[in-house]
Parts: sequence; structure tokens; C-alpha cells
Amino acid sequence: MKKELTSEERYHFNERIKREFKFPGHIMESSRVELIDSSLITVDNQPMWFYFDRNRLAPTIQNLMNYNFLKQVTITSGAAHYVELGQNIQRAMVKHLDENIKKDEIVAVKHHEWDKPLAVGMALFGAAELMKQKEGDVIRTLHHVHDKIWMYRHSI
Repeated sequence: MKKELTSEERYHFNERIKREFKFPGHIMESSRVELIDSSLITVDNQPMWFYFDRNRLAPTIQNLMNYNFLKQVTITSGAAHYVELGQNIQRAMVKHLDENIKKDEIVAVKHHEWDKPLAVGMALFGAAELMKQKEGDVIRTLHHVHDKIWMYRHSI
């Protein structure tokens, strides 16, 4: 089900983006903004945002390819395949990360050799605590290449 956002809803959505992500809203007045199936926000037919855990908001990989505004977690070469399958990021997969990441913060997950995101995740620990972990999940994968949101991008 598609619902086009009104100009007032677009304004409030832009304000939410500014507040939650410290990123200037980028939805132009002339843009067509739609809510798809109550979870995906498209801007001019491009998937740019999605809701998870009821009403939490996160940017899509497409959005991050255009505007790189999230803190980064870099993964090892061997981890890329698992990330593309949608698995959570485990401690052994992490090569480098932004030292200012906070618990529950939305982050971009990148391969250490490429400058493009493979996934969007939520930090299960702050950076210092994450680095102290010996094993187990440290980033919850919310969206990854080849998932439903990614495929929506390629179906238009």
C-alpha cells in the first residue's frame, strides 16, 4: 500500500531527520514522498528511509550512497558474504569502527576495501565496550544488500 505524504508530513519528516541524525533534511518541496507498506519511505521512487522496531527510523543503503552521514563500522573481507546474507555483525568481523559510536546508534557497515555500505545496523554496544568483546554479535543488521528494501530499489 502506498500513501503520498502531504507537504506538512514531509516538513515534519525532514525535521525528524535533522533531529535524529544531525543531517539536514534533504526532501525538496517538489519531491514525491511516499510511505510504502507502513515501513519504507521513498523519495522520487528511490528508497531512502525505513522504519524498524515499530517507529525507529534508519536510512537505506541507497540514501547512504548519496549522503554519507552515519558513523562507520568496517568489516573484514571474509565477513562481506555473511553480511550480504543478512547476518548480524560479530566481533570477529569488525576491522575498524568510529570511536564515538554509542549503544543503539544506527551505523553504516562497509567492507574495508570498498567505500560503499553493505548494510545498515544498530550498535549493540558503545565503541569502547564493543572492542572489548571477544565474540558474539555486536551490530544488529537492519538492512543489507539483496534484501527486500534493496530489491525495491532495483525493481523500479
